[in-house]
Amino acid sequence: MSQDHCSFWPDGQYGSCCEKHDMCYADGGNRLDRKVCDQQLRECIEKQSGKWMARIMYLGVRLVGWLPHHFNRDILMRKRK
Repeated sequence: MSQDHCSFWPDGQYGSCCEKHDMCYADGGNRLDRKVCDQQLRECIEKQSGKWMARIMYLGVRLVGWLPHHFNRDILMRKRK
């Protein structure tokens, strides 16, 4: 069974980058933490596939990445209470 680390996008040769990004998001945090996760994804994909793909993926996570990031942050906050 294969996993989809690059949600709504083929994992391609950068699936490991998306997996690290998912793990970073799972840590939760604030807006700056999310931005750091997204920048790390962009840098990883740039090394794997070049600037063009890195920019596309970065734009995608900046536009819609707040959804899973906030979800994970909210779960962590509930566990701490």
